Amino acid sequence: MIVAHDQPAMRAGLVRLLDATEPGVKVVAEVTDVAAAVDAVTLLHPAVVVAGMRLPGGLGRELIAALHDADPEVAVVGVIDDPTAEEDLRAWAAAGVSGLVPRDVGATSLGRAVLAAARGDIVVFGGLVEQLSLPPRPRTASLTTREREVRALVAQGLADKQIAARLGISVKTVEKHVSAVLRKAHVHSRTELMARRT
Repeated sequence: MIVAHDQPAMRAGLVRLLDATEPGVKVVAEVTDVAAAVDAVTLLHPAVVVAGMRLPGGLGRELIAALHDADPEVAVVGVIDDPTAEEDLRAWAAAGVSGLVPRDVGATSLGRAVLAAARGDIVVFGGLVEQLSLPPRPRTASLTTREREVRALVAQGLADKQIAARLGISVKTVEKHVSAVLRKAHVHSRTELMARRT
C-alpha cells in the first residue's frame, strides 16, 4: 500500500492507524504529490493507494486517472479533508474512487476501507454518503430483471467476480450488465451508483 498526502503529520498518522489495526497491511511508500505517487505505483504495483484530497500536481479526478494509467488494477481510497466540498466529493466518485473516508477516520474504519478496496469492494463512510447522494434523474430505460439483480449486488459492495459467482454467470457478462446499469442510471462509477437515491 502507498500513502499519498501533502501533510507529513497526516501521512504519519495514517501509517500509524494502519499499523495499529492491520499489521498485515504493509506500507511500501509514503509520497507527497501526484508525480511521486505515479512513480511509486509504476515501480511497486501496490493493491491500494490511500490519498489526500488535494495532492500537489492534481486533484482527485486527475490523481485517480494518473494512477489508473500507471496501473489499472490499483484501488484508491480518498481521505476527505473537507466533507462539505460536494463538488470535490462528486469528482472523486465520478473518477472511480474505491473508498472515501473522513480525515478523522478511526483506525478500524481505515483498515476496513483499505482491505475492502484491496478486495475490489467500495466503502464510503458516515455522512459522506449523504454528501454524495445525488438527486434522481429521469430514467431513459428500465432495468431488466438481471440488471436489477446485478445492481442490488453492486449496492452491497460486491466485486464483479463475487457477483458472477453469486449469479452463476461469467465475469464478462457481469461487466456488461454493470455497464448497462451505470448507463441507465446516468452515472459514471459504482460509487456514484451506490450514493444515488432512486
